[in-house]
Amino acid sequence: MKYIISESQHRRLNDDVDSNTVQKIATNWFKRQISRGEDPHIDGSLLMFLGVKTLSGNHVYLFDSIERFLGPETAYKVGIKRSKKIFNTNDYPDIQGGYDFKFTLDLVEFDETQYLFDVKILPDAEVTLIMTDGETHPIKDLINHEDIGWEIESEINDIVDEIMIREIGNYTGFFTTINSLKLT
Repeated sequence: MKYIISESQHRRLNDDVDSNTVQKIATNWFKRQISRGEDPHIDGSLLMFLGVKTLSGNHVYLFDSIERFLGPETAYKVGIKRSKKIFNTNDYPDIQGGYDFKFTLDLVEFDETQYLFDVKILPDAEVTLIMTDGETHPIKDLINHEDIGWEIESEINDIVDEIMIREIGNYTGFFTTINSLKLT
């Protein structure tokens, strides 16, 4: 049986959402994903349905929901598996912001609630300086620049953080943290 809710019910849901409500909705969402052949995860549609912003209190409820759904041991293994690939900013045009680079993650530590990763930016990483000269520059030339190096590093960290949330946190319920950022 399919349940359809009205727009006013949906608005009330967003106003009254609590951890139990999130848990129930998320569990059903994850079961539907599995029935469609997908890995269970927090996706943009679920966030939009619940009116949840990334890393808000309700997003943390969702993290708890996916981790409970999978179980801690399975969630940990999913995170390890999902971290073993080359990530490309071109796959995330909504957060890329002029940056074009690939990176890998190396697990440094896991403490039952979060992964701590070293991030390695692969060669040929570039950024287009939209607000200054509009030109594309190698990141390695700008990361230590005395005027904008700190901003470049900060923006790279923000992009990597967002990708890790989408690719690991939303599939495991565990937080991800950057231990170090290295250019190779």
